[in-house]
Amino acid sequence: MAGGDGNGLGRADRDDRDDLVEDDARHDHAEAPEGDELRQLISILRRNWHWIALITALCTAVAAVRTLRLEPVYAATARLKLDRELPDPTAAKYVTYGDWIQAEYLNTQIRIMESVSLSAAAVEANPKIKNALAGDVAAGDGRAPSAEALAYAFRAGLSISPVKDTYLVDITYQSTREERCADFANALVQAYIDERESQAGQRTRLAVEKIGEQADLLREKLERSERELRAFLEQNQVPLIERNEEIIVARIGANHQALTAVQQRRIKLDAELEAIQRVIELGRPLESAPAIAQSAIVSTLRERLAHGELEVAGLSERYGDGWPEVVLARARRDQLKLLLRQEIETVRARLQGERDAVTAEEQGLLQRARQLHEEARELAQRARLYENLRAEVEANRRFYEEFATRLKEAASYSNTLLSNVRFVDRASGWSRVGPNHTRNVGLGVLFGLALATGVVLLRERLGDRIRTVGEATRVLRLPVIGVVPEVTEVAPDQLDLYAMSRSHSVFAEAFRRLRVQIDAIGGLPADGCGVLLSSSGVPQEGKTLCAINIAIAAGQGGKRTLLIDGDMRGPRIHRAFDLPVGPGLAEVLKSKALWGTVIQQTAVPNLSIMTAGKADQNPAEVLSRTNAFQDLLSRLRPHFDRIVIDTAPAAAVTDATLMAPFADATVLVVSARASSRSASRLACTELMRVGAAPRGLVFNHQSASDADYYYGTYYRRYAWTEPEAHPPAAPPPQGPPVG
Repeated sequence: MAGGDGNGLGRADRDDRDDLVEDDARHDHAEAPEGDELRQLISILRRNWHWIALITALCTAVAAVRTLRLEPVYAATARLKLDRELPDPTAAKYVTYGDWIQAEYLNTQIRIMESVSLSAAAVEANPKIKNALAGDVAAGDGRAPSAEALAYAFRAGLSISPVKDTYLVDITYQSTREERCADFANALVQAYIDERESQAGQRTRLAVEKIGEQADLLREKLERSERELRAFLEQNQVPLIERNEEIIVARIGANHQALTAVQQRRIKLDAELEAIQRVIELGRPLESAPAIAQSAIVSTLRERLAHGELEVAGLSERYGDGWPEVVLARARRDQLKLLLRQEIETVRARLQGERDAVTAEEQGLLQRARQLHEEARELAQRARLYENLRAEVEANRRFYEEFATRLKEAASYSNTLLSNVRFVDRASGWSRVGPNHTRNVGLGVLFGLALATGVVLLRERLGDRIRTVGEATRVLRLPVIGVVPEVTEVAPDQLDLYAMSRSHSVFAEAFRRLRVQIDAIGGLPADGCGVLLSSSGVPQEGKTLCAINIAIAAGQGGKRTLLIDGDMRGPRIHRAFDLPVGPGLAEVLKSKALWGTVIQQTAVPNLSIMTAGKADQNPAEVLSRTNAFQDLLSRLRPHFDRIVIDTAPAAAVTDATLMAPFADATVLVVSARASSRSASRLACTELMRVGAAPRGLVFNHQSASDADYYYGTYYRRYAWTEPEAHPPAAPPPQGPPVG
């Protein structure tokens, strides 16, 4: 490869190529059309239509034989009506019951009808039915079957279903014996009615007992409360209690008024005494205090004392202090002062005495108020006790009377034995209900189709074959650069040059499109010679076919093209062009021939061929020991625009991995007829390990129906018919100058 080292691509180049391959694979997977999976599913089913038809036919035949061998099934239906559940006689009379039936109650009754116990009761109540079932389930040892076995046998043909939006229930019995259907259905309904009536009678009897017990307890409670009320009335007279309440209220009011007046007097005396105390504290004369100044005696004594003071002052000024009249006047003055002090003390003592008396009176009134409140509280307690005893007697009497009434009602109710279920229509006659041959055969067809589809899809899933383009991209994670349709109108050995004889066919157009895609992926250089290597996983996948037709398409596109048959183990290109196998590539690699002498011209414009030659050694050993193949490509590049190399299968031998590093691009061929996932994945892995990851894959042998997905009818609509032509015989070899 140009620009590569002795080992092929450099490390950086290989990493870039690997990243590009992974990006292309992810992009191709993300851009897959939404209907691709459905199209692949349809393709799988179309390919395996014979298996689907065979499995479906077998299932249909089995279903038809099975349904024809089944015994006829007959049925009879009885209809009954369920009313709402009867009220519980023990419930309070104020509990209301609606006229509707709750879904839970209806479902419960249906489950009771389906129970084994009810079936056993129906069998036990009808000896005829019991004998009929005993013959069906008789044990081999001659012992009589158990009641449970008979009940299960009876229940096997039973089906119960409610009529929508009604209170009606249909009981249907199916049997292969028509005479049993009506009798068995009616027997079950009758057993259910009997059980409901029995339960109703038992419930009412239990209710009478329960209500009687409650009534006895209430009567005892009423008698006890009446005794307590009588005992209270004997100790306390109700009218006296009411009168005492009025008297105590009046006493409390009078005591409160007196207490208020006394407290006001005490407050006034406290104020007067506090005023006298303040006068003393201020050092002022006591007679200046308001309570003392208001005394008439104190006022008189103060006036007389004032006259005495004036008299003493006038006599002293006139006669002197020692004059007898002055002494007498002074004595009278001192006597008045003494009397004034005594009177002031008397007033203070009187005020203090009044305050003490008022305080004592206040304490007495407070004590009286507490006594009156205590008497009122005790009287109120007795009154409340009386009201409670009277209310309890009235409540007990009301409950006792209610339960006594309900006891009478329950006793009369228990004698009626009413049931909330009744017959609407008894089962009579029978009708055939099975087997439904059309339905069974139809189910057989559907089951066969489902089974066949599942088997086919499981086989495809577990198989190792690659059958579609989608599988190839998912398994190999490579973009699809070309899809080659399958051609069935010519023999396989004539298919290599089919594109030349039918140049306007879809087959030829596929390789022209592949030529464009190879240039578009960027694997080949824009200028100079580009080397393309074609490989596959195993033989028979079409790598040689693709290499030949890619080279033909390149030559027809005006490129000087050299096709090298690198499959020296199983060469085939020389047979397609009717050329001798040697000398060729094998001789050039062993230096037994010059490359210019082994290149042969073809009738295809611009196309030359180098055959495989005759290898007398293992080609892998020759390729690995020398650089002859790399040197050969280096010498050929200046003389050609395109070099296409067909190699041996990469998963089978190592020839392709030894040649691929020297090519500019590698394509992997995958066949819808011959490729396996393991081999193709191994080939891709081997090429990636040597740094020659495939640029894309070519999907070969695409079926005609799937090919329409890629080419459709457009190409065929605008293609024209051309006369069948055969490629002219190859001219004598005229290769480039000998290298």
